[in-house]
Amino acid sequence: MADCSDIEATTLDADGIDNNNATLNGNIVIADIPPPDTSIVFWRFQWGLTPGLGNVTPSRSSEVFHLASSNPQEEPITALVPGTAYYFKFITTLSDGVTPCGVGDPQTLSFTTSGTPPAGGAPAVTTGDFVGESDLGSMPFRGVITPA
Repeated sequence: MADCSDIEATTLDADGIDNNNATLNGNIVIADIPPPDTSIVFWRFQWGLTPGLGNVTPSRSSEVFHLASSNPQEEPITALVPGTAYYFKFITTLSDGVTPCGVGDPQTLSFTTSGTPPAGGAPAVTTGDFVGESDLGSMPFRGVITPA
């Protein structure tokens, strides 16, 4: 695996945006380091209804080519609220899938789903305490969804 100081994550514009879905996009670049020519890099997206984010996608890993200017990654998110602004950023992590790893702080971008927002606005989502051990496929947290 590449050293954290060799990895740069860039948040790219979301696409495939409709009333309830979007695809989040990011890119990974690894600096010039000795072979092997590829490294396994762990990544995920943080996203939410405010620039403070609050949600995370599952951690993923990808084989990334050194010195390649384009190692695009994507993650679809679903069950979004029509006509609502969302914020997101792409981060690379250590193999634990949680600890940020990479150069700089990736930019937070936003998009708005199509359609008309529901009367009363979007529901509020509040995450709570961590409730268990994590693996690379899940992050158990308690949370509350308050209808608008």
